[in-house]
Amino acid sequence: MLTAVPIDLDFADSPREETRYFTFSISRATVSDGSRGVLGVIVETTEQVTAARRIRVLSEERRRALLRYRSLVRAGSEMVWVTGPEGGVTEPSPGWQRVTGQSWEELRDDGWIDAVHPDDRASVIERWSRTLREVQPRFTHTYRLRLATGGYRHFAVDAAPVRDGDTVIEWIGTCRDVEQEWQEARRERLLARATAVTADTARPDEMLAALTAVIVPELADNCTSYLLPQALHRTPGTALTAERVAAVPRQHPPPPPPHLPEHLGPDSALVRADVLRRPVHA
Repeated sequence: MLTAVPIDLDFADSPREETRYFTFSISRATVSDGSRGVLGVIVETTEQVTAARRIRVLSEERRRALLRYRSLVRAGSEMVWVTGPEGGVTEPSPGWQRVTGQSWEELRDDGWIDAVHPDDRASVIERWSRTLREVQPRFTHTYRLRLATGGYRHFAVDAAPVRDGDTVIEWIGTCRDVEQEWQEARRERLLARATAVTADTARPDEMLAALTAVIVPELADNCTSYLLPQALHRTPGTALTAERVAAVPRQHPPPPPPHLPEHLGPDSALVRADVLRRPVHA
């Protein structure tokens, strides 16, 4: 038996020679009168052979594309992660584990959420759930991750579904540290807002009140602005009289009234900042 033998044939309706494939099978046969003969069966298999070759080519192309993609991701991203179609992490992510300090047991399924900043978790979960539910073509988000060394940094997430036909078989995503970019973007945004709110303001107390409103809650939970009318003539070691011109808390209780003099002792953070002429953390 010969299988998938290529044969070059000339066809009357074809302008050129064409290669087709056939399978030949020869066996002994006995007819009804008892005489013996040979039975030959020839079956054209061109379509099957062509389809099999096409599948092999596509498989190799996909394999190379995957290798290229993995190489590109490893070169340009700190973390790569894979989830199932419903969203739970299904494979270890050495990059994620290195950055966050989470073990594989802590990371798997939905354990990664524990590494997200508490203030960012609700928005991340809501957007990720909607992306999975609607099978959106791409998921992008920026949130803060807890670092293995302590503290948090902003990371940009970019993920996409992996499909087999119309079926999503998994999701693959990357996380990239964008803390520096985020800080620069926030700085530019705050400067633009500060410029806008003070553009038509001439009085210092009104300008400080406007700037205080810009700082909360972007930079702080509370902010109070003071004028120090006697700072240049104050004797060192004496109390500092400060006039509060604005106070903005992020939440209740309501702010105290403005233009209220306060007498601050030498242990006050504001007094120390005035004496040292630099920021003071208290």
